[in-house]
Amino acid sequence: NYFDKSKLFIFCGGPTFDIMFPVAKAILDSEAYKSMHKFFKLFDDYLNKGKINRSLLPEIKYFKSLLSQYGLRNIREERLLELKDKIFAISLIKDKVVPPESVINTLNGSQKKIPIRTMITDFPYNYSHETPFPVDKNQREIVNVNFENIFGLASSFLV
Repeated sequence: NYFDKSKLFIFCGGPTFDIMFPVAKAILDSEAYKSMHKFFKLFDDYLNKGKINRSLLPEIKYFKSLLSQYGLRNIREERLLELKDKIFAISLIKDKVVPPESVINTLNGSQKKIPIRTMITDFPYNYSHETPFPVDKNQREIVNVNFENIFGLASSFLV
């Protein structure tokens, strides 16, 4: 299979959509959020009316399982268990958009029995989801060290 050796590194992401807080101008404004929900409803309608190719059903189910922590949980958790060695996620303690608990609740499963590698870390400077590595000449060195640490972990995992 084409993707047999693929891996996924996630930084500040990973939960189901319903336990994220993406409504911020820099991420997803309220109009885009409404449009996205409208799309998902319309998508369901098309799926139910048979207007979408049924051969795509497994992929559609995997996608839909990532929208709600309760919807299609068994499908999501079975698939994550299959992919457990191919995923590594790092979350930030002060991330308000993608709280670390939401990443763990999704990737490690409702019973915390999916052994996907997850890590929660913090930086010794002010940061946000949108700007985890701020450009600040007074903190350039520590920001660069943290950037290199995070993406060093990513590189080691992905190689």
